[in-house]
Amino acid sequence: MVTGGASTQAWFVTVIAGLCVAIVLATNRPDSISAGWLVASLLGGVMAWPLLLQETLRARGSFLGLSLLNAGPPLLFIALLLASKLSGMAIDSILCSTCYFLSQGVIAALLVFRSDYAAKFDRLGYIYLFKRNINLGLNVYWGTFLAALTAQSGIFVLQAFRTPEEVGVFSLALTLTAPLALLPSTVGTVYFNQLPGSPSFPKNVIRYAWLTATLIGIGFCITVPFAIHILYGEKYISVTLPSEICGIGAILQGMGDVYNRYYLANRDTKFLLRNAFIVCVTAIVLGFAAGDVFGILGASLARSCASLVYVLSLAYYYHVARRRF
Repeated sequence: MVTGGASTQAWFVTVIAGLCVAIVLATNRPDSISAGWLVASLLGGVMAWPLLLQETLRARGSFLGLSLLNAGPPLLFIALLLASKLSGMAIDSILCSTCYFLSQGVIAALLVFRSDYAAKFDRLGYIYLFKRNINLGLNVYWGTFLAALTAQSGIFVLQAFRTPEEVGVFSLALTLTAPLALLPSTVGTVYFNQLPGSPSFPKNVIRYAWLTATLIGIGFCITVPFAIHILYGEKYISVTLPSEICGIGAILQGMGDVYNRYYLANRDTKFLLRNAFIVCVTAIVLGFAAGDVFGILGASLARSCASLVYVLSLAYYYHVARRRF
């Protein structure tokens, strides 16, 4: 019933997301309505399914499925862009949107069809989840809203005080680094079903998560200049430093999500909501100050500082709480 209700929610979000992508593309590129535009709009709806699979696979403790879900789309996206560039196609917003949504959709479809449930409508399951969400999920929803506001605060600041070119560079840096947050957070996701009622993660899990996150961050900072040069060319070389700064922030955000899973599993959603509010205020205050003065680098530093506050606050209370058991 629960999975069927979640599938029904995903279908609703699929339609809404596809419409939103169509509106955004039509607003930004009204002169380029074409077959590619329509394909990107239709594929935009697939983003509901990775979210559904993230929760379903987490509840089942499927490490292999979660690894494929988190690592597969960015790798496929890069491969599609490389193939497009080698074939002589122009890399524009329509092509990038199509490749991005296609990579998400291919991996999601593979996991959905390999699972033991059908992606179909379930009215009773949807009603059940709707009632449960009203009773238990409001703090999570508000926390998610604040997290989304935090993630976009740098773009809002640059739109208000800087040039459209700077907004584009910063947005590209965020796009390149977004998958990095998913890699360490997979640790918390995999162990999620073992956390309710538990005083902590299993032994050494946090230590290995930090080690892995550090190695990923170092590897990203070393390779990102070459990746930008190959994928986008010399004219986008200004994206390198903001990407490295945002990449460090994304790694910290992913580690914060590891701790977040512990509190979420134990239903301490009020604490998570307070934490999300503090992080959001930090991102906005620092973003307006640093973004206005230093532009892209200031917005990148503010975003990473907010991620640092996020992970340090959750880690502090997690380790203090462990001492009380």
